Amino acid sequence: MIKPMVFVMLLCSLSANGGTWERIDHNAIRFRGDIQQGDFERLEAILSPDDRILYLDSKGGDVEVGVRLASHLLPRQLTVIVDGICASSCANYLFTAGLNKEIRRGWVGFHGNLTALMAQDWHEVARKFKEEGGLSDQQISELHARFMALAGIEQKYLERAGVDQALFERTQKPDKGMGDGVPYHFLVPRPETFERYGIRNVLGRQDLSWGAELNLNKIHD
Repeated sequence: MIKPMVFVMLLCSLSANGGTWERIDHNAIRFRGDIQQGDFERLEAILSPDDRILYLDSKGGDVEVGVRLASHLLPRQLTVIVDGICASSCANYLFTAGLNKEIRRGWVGFHGNLTALMAQDWHEVARKFKEEGGLSDQQISELHARFMALAGIEQKYLERAGVDQALFERTQKPDKGMGDGVPYHFLVPRPETFERYGIRNVLGRQDLSWGAELNLNKIHD
């Protein structure tokens, strides 16, 4: 589940140290690291009309930048290859932006999105903002307006990509919809689960042992 304060950090980050975009060859690029402010401009600086492949290794990051990157990449109908971990905003946006998708090494994991967060009781979310983040009522009101606007942009992207919001409603829950009462950090989908939620053309095998040192509790379903 994505916690409210995580979104505050992601959406309000002023850091200029984003992930690394690099060219692999004449038609392939790679993104590694956290999605942060400035990554759209870094992508634009190296992106070529000939690019057909995007390699990914990212644990996620800024929601707003992630949606913007994915909206830009989706029409290019790239092949997206996961070579490591693609989680959170990487999974929600960059992975789903590929026409074809391959998990070469590692795994792809989901744990909700902004729209699913905003569908919860806003009074409870606001309370956590105030108690955990020390935000004022005015700051919370401004965040609510910003989140709602961004959730609308997020939904437009997911509709274009053909991805069912039900995936994120499910994975926003602590047990990732398993009904076993166990809290998991991520749902790592099986091939049929990807298909069920509209994420098609996925090849490869999810390797949940990858990144074991991160101590993330993942459920494969």
